[in-house]
Amino acid sequence: MSFLLTIWRACRRLGATQLGLLSAGVAFYALLAVFPAIAAVLALAGLFTEPQHVVTQLDGMSVLLPDQAADILLQQASDVAGANDDGLSLALML
Repeated sequence: MSFLLTIWRACRRLGATQLGLLSAGVAFYALLAVFPAIAAVLALAGLFTEPQHVVTQLDGMSVLLPDQAADILLQQASDVAGANDDGLSLALML
C-alpha cells in the first residue's frame, strides 16, 4: 500500500512543479542549439582534417539517435561539409 501512496505523491508533485513543461523547454532549446553546433564543429575540424571525416564520425554516432533525428543531423552536417571552405573559416571566426 505504501508503494501506491508513494506513486500518488510523486504524481502530485510532478504536476505542481510543471516538470513536463520544463523538459519541453530544454528539448526545444537543445534542438535550436544543434545546428549552430554542427557548423562550429565542422569549422573547427576543418582546420585539422577534412569536414567529410567529421560527417563520417557523426554517422557512427547516429545509432544513439532516433532514425529521423539522425537523418536530419547527417543531412545538415553533409550540407555544411559540402559548403565553401571560406564560409567554414568565417563561421569559426564568428
